[in-house]
Amino acid sequence: MYEIKDTELEIFRRGSPADLQLNFAIFLLSLAFTAIVALYTAKFTNENVHTTFIVVAVAGILMGLYLIISWLRNRTSLTTVCDRIRERIKEPELIIRQTETSSSRTTVSVESINPAVADTEIGRFIGPDHNVRSNEKERSAAQSRGGTYSGGYICNHWGNGLRMGRALGDHELGRIVTKNPEMFVLKGIKNFLLIATDGVFDPGHSNTDNNIAAVVDLINQGADAQAIVDRAIKLDTGDNASAILVKF
Repeated sequence: MYEIKDTELEIFRRGSPADLQLNFAIFLLSLAFTAIVALYTAKFTNENVHTTFIVVAVAGILMGLYLIISWLRNRTSLTTVCDRIRERIKEPELIIRQTETSSSRTTVSVESINPAVADTEIGRFIGPDHNVRSNEKERSAAQSRGGTYSGGYICNHWGNGLRMGRALGDHELGRIVTKNPEMFVLKGIKNFLLIATDGVFDPGHSNTDNNIAAVVDLINQGADAQAIVDRAIKLDTGDNASAILVKF
């Protein structure tokens, strides 16, 4: 089963809204080129008629080109929508697979979009941050896919923005934001693995290390995922907060 949004159903019902722009563009450009041919091949005895053909040619080209550019920027093919729907089922936000277990070592592979923190044999592991403000690599990748960085957000040409370079959903950003989680393998996890939004750790990305340490201390005191989220809510940052805590 696939999750389909109302906007996607509307695209299936009406077809891509950009199709109408393309049809008008073809009509206007055809009309303009017809007028241009007439201007070069016909002799006009009436100056008003001659002026009318010039206006039709210029206006048709300008409006036709404008609609072509709009179509190129706005087109959403049914194939793209289908691919986006399929991605929701095959690219989950978080997968944790236990790949090895022994009396002294646990190895898991994690596929995640959200930040991860774990206590391992070699020390504390802090997963990659996908916020475009603090991760230049994520920001550059999103820009290479057609995004514009402005005010800490990666935006499309309409100005809709997101702080993350990876996210599920957010269809307004199309392929600017990748749906692919980042995969890594953790060996020798001793106590816990925490996957949480940056609202749990540090929404402002100004004191991340200290905030992570505070969350880890909370876990070491026996806190569960609900207690971690409750702590974030009490900070009153206005950011959303969610957490998945796996204890070993």
